[in-house]
Amino acid sequence: MLRAVSWEGPAFAAGLAPGAQILAVNGAAGDALRLDVEVQGRKRSVTLDYRGTLRYPWLEPVPGARDLLTALLAPRVKG
Repeated sequence: MLRAVSWEGPAFAAGLAPGAQILAVNGAAGDALRLDVEVQGRKRSVTLDYRGTLRYPWLEPVPGARDLLTALLAPRVKG
């Protein structure tokens, strides 16, 4: 069962949502991934255009925004 779907990710683009039951998975490395799913009692097949995912996410500063992360990660002195 899908527990979460990333916004604008491959499952989202295929119209899947949390709660969909995965019944079967077909596909080969480098090809589109085909899933047979059941959503609220209705079975259908969807194709995911999956080419991998961001493996090492990073943070980028927002121009003009206050840098709160540096203050949060700064060492603190007990006393």
